[in-house]
This record gives sequence, structure tokens and C-alpha cells, in this order.
Amino acid sequence: RLDIVFLDFPIGQSTLLDSEEAEYVVVGERISEPKEYFGEGFGIAFRQRDEALAEQFNEALAELQEDGTYDEIYARYFGEE
Repeated sequence: RLDIVFLDFPIGQSTLLDSEEAEYVVVGERISEPKEYFGEGFGIAFRQRDEALAEQFNEALAELQEDGTYDEIYARYFGEE
């Protein structure tokens, strides 16, 4: 039984809302303030020794953002922001 949960929306959406047996609903507005606690956007971490991988990732992400693909993917999986 789950009475209430407070967690990252994309995780909650995939874990609690998108399953075929979902019995949960979102109540109230999404909370993203204050920014000092929630930050801006998403964070991705790489091991310190994976500097080349992080650089490749950042380059690919920049391309996706420039051509609009990032926004399309975000909207598909997380809804419009």
C-alpha cells in the first residue's frame, strides 16, 4: 500500500504511472521550487576516468538540442515542460 510518495517525476511516471496495472494518480502540481533544492533540469554523472566518454556525450547532446530532437524526445517521454 502506498499513501504518498515524493520523488523525481520521470522516475515516478515510469515506475508508478505507466505500468499496465497502475493504480496511482498524481495529485496536485509538480513541485520544482526552490531551485536551491531542486536545481535546473537533469544531471548526468560520469566517472572521473571517463572524461572522453563525457565529452562525446556532451557533443551528441548539443547536436540533439540544436536540431530539436532533444525537445521531441523529452515531450514524448515526459510531456511538455
